[in-house]
Amino acid sequence: MIRCRLFALIAGLLFFSSISFAQNAFDSTAYIPVGKEIANYLKPLASIDVTVAVEDAKANGNQLEIYLSKLTADYPLRDNHVADIYAIAAKHFPEKNIKIFANGSQLEDLASKYYVAQQPNVKKSAKKSKQTASSALVEDLDRPFAITDGLQNRHIALWHSHGLYFDQNTQRWEWQRCRLFQTVEDKYTQSYVIPFIVPMLENAGANLFLPRERDIQKNEVIVDNDRLMGGYTEVSGSYGWKNGDSLGFANPKESYLHGENPFRMGTYRVAPVLTQQDMKGKSPKKESVAEWIPSVPQSGEYAVYVSYKTLPNSTDAAYYTVKFKDGERNFKVNQQMGGGTWIYLGTFLFEEGSDSQGVYLTNYNKGAKSSKEAKVVTADGVKFGGGMGNIARTVNPEKNLPYAVEPFTSGYPRFTEGSRVWLQWAGFADTVYSQTNNMNDYTDDYASRGRW
Repeated sequence: MIRCRLFALIAGLLFFSSISFAQNAFDSTAYIPVGKEIANYLKPLASIDVTVAVEDAKANGNQLEIYLSKLTADYPLRDNHVADIYAIAAKHFPEKNIKIFANGSQLEDLASKYYVAQQPNVKKSAKKSKQTASSALVEDLDRPFAITDGLQNRHIALWHSHGLYFDQNTQRWEWQRCRLFQTVEDKYTQSYVIPFIVPMLENAGANLFLPRERDIQKNEVIVDNDRLMGGYTEVSGSYGWKNGDSLGFANPKESYLHGENPFRMGTYRVAPVLTQQDMKGKSPKKESVAEWIPSVPQSGEYAVYVSYKTLPNSTDAAYYTVKFKDGERNFKVNQQMGGGTWIYLGTFLFEEGSDSQGVYLTNYNKGAKSSKEAKVVTADGVKFGGGMGNIARTVNPEKNLPYAVEPFTSGYPRFTEGSRVWLQWAGFADTVYSQTNNMNDYTDDYASRGRW
């Protein structure tokens, strides 16, 4: 009798616990339709074979959090895609205030920063967003030939193979690919991608984005508005320069550990845009100019990268002039996208000791007759040359070594290093180059599996 009662008690506990578990468990049935619709929407965006589904959801009153499968983050999302995905979810759950996540990040944070919309806060409405046409990120205004049927207004991401990473097992920086025929793939592939394929695409009008340094110049000069190294000056016209109200680039350290972002260590400058209407009339306005003059340690060719801040009212036509040994070249940059990273303009010959060769930015929009709404131009750091690696790594303390290993850099030119290293120096959030959101500060082991 005692055994029967004990059995009944255990059975009852199991029964009620199973009911409680069923009540708290994630019921995927209600989310299958929205997962399928999101998967069908994303599929045409890229030729990748990943599973897109709703893996979890948390509801609390009118608040609903939807967690998509991890590899959903592999899709090249833009702000309009994020808005469309929210619209799909809102159609299925119209009464809910929805947040959507993938791979540990909210969907909005996964949208490419090269295509930041003019209004950064994405509306999560049931209406499908309309993608607005935008000009090219960078336009060479002095190109010696016109492109009428090429790759103009196209933006291409191109990866030119692996590079150096820090290996925890060997406690050293090393190549990601084996040595073969007296070279490694990490160096061999870029030997024809950089000097041949990249210029071919750029000469056809495309904007190229490389996740590794492209310049083999071992020297690097950073000129920044925070004036840590000098070389930055301003000419204030009718509308002078002033500090922006958020973070910008600065280079206060010789090397950086995992998670340290130089594009969040300084400030940036901002000035209202002048139009043709402002520059004419009885009381014409005067333009404001920001100048970056590098003190190059050695005459030679240096790649030029500019940086700026993308704001809701940023101009789509910021005019830069690069003055170098053989003359000058003018560029128009769409600052409505690409803020908070290095934007490549070109490679030019600079002379040691010159006090006028460098980069100049005006707040005068030469193509705008008048402006119905206020636009601004922003100025931050400018980078000359590829330089040496400055991302430092150390040994994971969990390895319990009998000695301490201070963080150290690769000791190689930056163009030899892997994408993970460049992306940190280029200001990308560490969720882009880390295996997980809580990846520790010491390991680059993920790189060895070819994902960086």
